[in-house]
Amino acid sequence: LSLILAELGSDHDAWEVANWFAKPNAWLGRCSPAARLGLDPAAVLSAWRADTHARAWQISACSVGQRTELARAFS
Repeated sequence: LSLILAELGSDHDAWEVANWFAKPNAWLGRCSPAARLGLDPAAVLSAWRADTHARAWQISACSVGQRTELARAFS
């Protein structure tokens, strides 16, 4: 858990992190990261990285107006 939390850094607030850990995740076979953490922490870390990169790609592929909307949605 400490490695994952260290990777999260200060870019994400506590509610965003808690929400991510609680919701089913496609990268983890629809299991929540919280459920998989004790079984496979490396998979949880990979899922976090994949979600983060996917979000960054979505934002960079959008127009300026769409980026503003996405930034509001993810903040």
